[in-house]
Amino acid sequence: ALRIDRPEGPFTEADLVGRDTALVFWRATCPYCEEIEADLARWAESPPAGAPHLVLVIPHEADPSSFPGATVLADPAGQLSAIFGTPGTPTAVVVAAAGRTASVPAVGGEQVKALLGPPAPLTDHPPAAAD
Repeated sequence: ALRIDRPEGPFTEADLVGRDTALVFWRATCPYCEEIEADLARWAESPPAGAPHLVLVIPHEADPSSFPGATVLADPAGQLSAIFGTPGTPTAVVVAAAGRTASVPAVGGEQVKALLGPPAPLTDHPPAAAD
């Protein structure tokens, strides 16, 4: 059974039920992950309407403040990677609210971005004035 211990309580199969979830398998030292880091951080902070909850799965402890709005889950034993058959990083898979896999693994930065879709438009800047 899936159980990943963390300070706020264990992460289990129950955490994958009740809402669509995008699991993004990530490694800070992966150059391909670095290429999409800014896009992923923006998506986590400003997901599009109806977007799945983002869970960033990493093989080591990390600072979750890098991805506000996302759940950052340290999985040093690779339990989730083994369950979902992810071949490397970055890779993403969507799990439907019923707890079943809803996508094949998206492998590589461009496929991960395509699976997640574009982030919501930024709203902290007023629209440009029309000439």
